[in-house]
Amino acid sequence: MQAVQLFYLSHGFSAWESLPTRQFSFHQTKPSRDQEKSEEEIEKFLDFVDESLSILSQYKVIVENFELKMFMCHCNEYTSRVDEWMSLLSRNCVKVLDIDFTGSIFSDTRKLFYSLPQTTFFIKSLVELRLKGCRFGKDILGDNVNFVSMRDLHLESASLDEQTVRTVEKLVNSCPQLEKFSLESDTDVGLFSIS
Repeated sequence: MQAVQLFYLSHGFSAWESLPTRQFSFHQTKPSRDQEKSEEEIEKFLDFVDESLSILSQYKVIVENFELKMFMCHCNEYTSRVDEWMSLLSRNCVKVLDIDFTGSIFSDTRKLFYSLPQTTFFIKSLVELRLKGCRFGKDILGDNVNFVSMRDLHLESASLDEQTVRTVEKLVNSCPQLEKFSLESDTDVGLFSIS
């Protein structure tokens, strides 16, 4: 075992012509309807993702694809940990980001929407962004958003009102290489201006 580790250390890094690449795909199964059991299942899932992504905080890697499907709940720790993951991804050249928060744990819970941290909108390496069940606040994009590599933008079940439609317009207009754009929402978006 030690010989294998030494070989990896002595030859692995010198053999790389570019950064290593990784693909991550996390799909949470629907948690139990029992509140206590549900919280345990969510915690296990969060810990699993934390552990899997720990390599991103230790080494610089290119993330080819990051896919996350989770069920929403009323837990601040839950969203703060997802924010940490987005921050890690923003520092590791993620190319494809697919986030799905359309499910909720309890059927009587109103639709919940996750608000991506602002750092997500400054990832210049993004080629494809797929968001489901995410909210777009008016100030989330800032002034200097520019997705220079973005070719595919898909927004589904987005929480939209007149103000957030303007944010989505700004997002679309910040993608000079955009080839595909789709927007699916339960609400009427009215007129949409893309330049």
